[in-house]
Amino acid sequence: MGVIVPIFGVSYTPSVSRIITVANQKGGVGKTTSTLNLGAALKQMGYRVLLVDLDPQASLTTSLGFVADELEQSVYTALKYVFDEGDINTVSDLPLLRSKQEEITLLPS
Repeated sequence: MGVIVPIFGVSYTPSVSRIITVANQKGGVGKTTSTLNLGAALKQMGYRVLLVDLDPQASLTTSLGFVADELEQSVYTALKYVFDEGDINTVSDLPLLRSKQEEITLLPS
């Protein structure tokens, strides 16, 4: 068993995946900034990080240095594939990108 690591007052084994969701109906409250900073902090702590951008404005995708309009695949194409085909068989079926600045994996909007 791995080392128990305290983070945000909660102890858990690093090998266990965790999902952290940042959501709010109101715009302009810092959801993208908080998500990007939390992801960068977790990456600096040695965790593998996957950020999923579900915002139609693609702010998180843009913040990580990608131009959303130039991407051939996105979270939309992944969801459409699941709807049309019924399932995504492997992670390699997802249009994941790797940011250069933070070395964070992104599923772009």
